Amino acid sequence: MSIARALRAVKHAERVRGAPFDLLACWRHDLHFSAPLRWESLPRAQLWFLAMCCDFDPSGVSDRSWTAAAYSTLKAECHDDKGSFSDTCRVRQYLGMVGSGKDLPDEAQYNYWVNDWIFVAPSAIAHTFGSLARHRRLYRDALTNVRIRLPWMHFYWAAHVHHALEAAAGVRALPLRAYVDVWLPRQGDSRMCRTNGSVAALLPPRPEPVWNGFQHALCPPHEHGRIVCRWTSPRCMADTPNGPETAAVPRTASVPSHRLPSSSLSQGRSPVYAPLEKNTVGIDEDNFAP
Repeated sequence: MSIARALRAVKHAERVRGAPFDLLACWRHDLHFSAPLRWESLPRAQLWFLAMCCDFDPSGVSDRSWTAAAYSTLKAECHDDKGSFSDTCRVRQYLGMVGSGKDLPDEAQYNYWVNDWIFVAPSAIAHTFGSLARHRRLYRDALTNVRIRLPWMHFYWAAHVHHALEAAAGVRALPLRAYVDVWLPRQGDSRMCRTNGSVAALLPPRPEPVWNGFQHALCPPHEHGRIVCRWTSPRCMADTPNGPETAAVPRTASVPSHRLPSSSLSQGRSPVYAPLEKNTVGIDEDNFAP
């Protein structure tokens, strides 16, 4: 609801100035930035969230032959065992915190999670986030259909992208990584630093599908398998660089919006994704921010 109030204030300012703003950034009031948000460094997209990778989750992986070499590399990079391997975030990791997620369908694993600290979007797209409070029940029902029963904005924002905007293919990561370049002071013990070390070649692949590359865009390929160390580790305490700039990654070409191919992911089963009633702007090639 606080987002809706802030967006109403922005709408008033746009009426006063006689034109919408090119881009809007909406973030939590308590975020701490250790790197600047530079507009010119944004990859071409329709909507940006923080880059965020999660700890590699070995559940469901029977082959553990990779572990010895991977953890040996981690200890060499962090100078102790306080670190982790970057991997695409999975919903079950978060539902598991409250003893839920055991009945989560595979299709939902990578498609209903997004970091909810900040988003950046053109004005028309940003204002659609103001509808979440009004249509909370519809979002809740859509999430319940995929066995997500926690009322966290992480899940609601993901549902908004998939069902209301239908713009998963237009999502890109900000050149800022959660817990590295941006973090919450109250979660100071979760702050990390990036290294140049990677175990990507050792990590086993995950089987779950990803709609339109949604989560793979938020944990970009060059981050997969990257070793990150806890801020209290000797590596981070030594104030080493956070690794190569993400701006060095080639800029993304224009990506059109697509409807979700849920029927192709259901593998013969009836789709479990409910369409969301919506009244939002249309998104097409002309809506892309420069």
